[in-house]
Amino acid sequence: MFSKRKPASENLFSTLIKSGKTFLETVKCAANSLSCMIDRKEALKAVRERYLKEASTDKYATSDDMNLREIEISAISKHLFDGLKVLDIGCGNGYSTTSLAAIYESNFLGLDLSESMIEAAVQRSKGLKLNGSIQFRVANVLDMQIEPESFDVVITERLLINLPTWEDQMTAIKSIYSILKPNGRFLMMEATLQGVDKLNTLRQKVGLNPIAHSTKKNWWINRFNEEHIGKFLGEYFHIEKIQKFGMYFFISRVIHPLIVAPEEPRFDSKINEVARKIALELDTDYDQLGHSAFFVLRKTQK
Repeated sequence: MFSKRKPASENLFSTLIKSGKTFLETVKCAANSLSCMIDRKEALKAVRERYLKEASTDKYATSDDMNLREIEISAISKHLFDGLKVLDIGCGNGYSTTSLAAIYESNFLGLDLSESMIEAAVQRSKGLKLNGSIQFRVANVLDMQIEPESFDVVITERLLINLPTWEDQMTAIKSIYSILKPNGRFLMMEATLQGVDKLNTLRQKVGLNPIAHSTKKNWWINRFNEEHIGKFLGEYFHIEKIQKFGMYFFISRVIHPLIVAPEEPRFDSKINEVARKIALELDTDYDQLGHSAFFVLRKTQK
């Protein structure tokens, strides 16, 4: 988690040129992101296989950092109320969906690409005391087959960053726009490159290794460039709020590893639990540290 990023074995331009791209394509790719270097089919296959293996009724099956997960759910919950039709795309085993349905008397539908995840979601939702109604269905965000303007709210949590190309991400966002009712809200809990970079800058100042943008476990990850995603979202939505969780990242990714060094920090440590409580109470971005970014978006008429 805290290991140094390995140096690239080849220059970006030479890698792209060897891939058969024209010079213009190479320049555009380098200017936008590294996602064009990824084999799209292999990446989508890897995503499906990972979540097939991780399918479980354990509430934190898809999230190592359980405290961050609870912070994110809390942030999303503040923008819901009773009487809504809510679509949670990439719901995994349904933990976030059921957590929200336990609070609000709304109609929730959870979608996920993984059949095993949906089976786990159905299983773990049995017997839970919920105020809202809830259903789960297997579906791909790139082909949801949902009627236009049928939901008041759409939620994604780290779904879009698992799409390997910018083109896929744009397609998904356009689909979300189309299925939202007029003035509907898109609650987009995703991740940005700049958030990781800001955190790494601080970590390096205090002698900690940078956190890699991706690992073997998620080599396809495609975090957003804040400038690019902001500009694109502005074409479809009014951006009501962009929230970061910098205080939590400062304590859990800087203070925590400094305290326990040379031991490895643990996500389930007491200090991370305290960091979560402080972050929820103070509700501060704290220099916008960390990869998580919560975009609160309202659909505008084009």
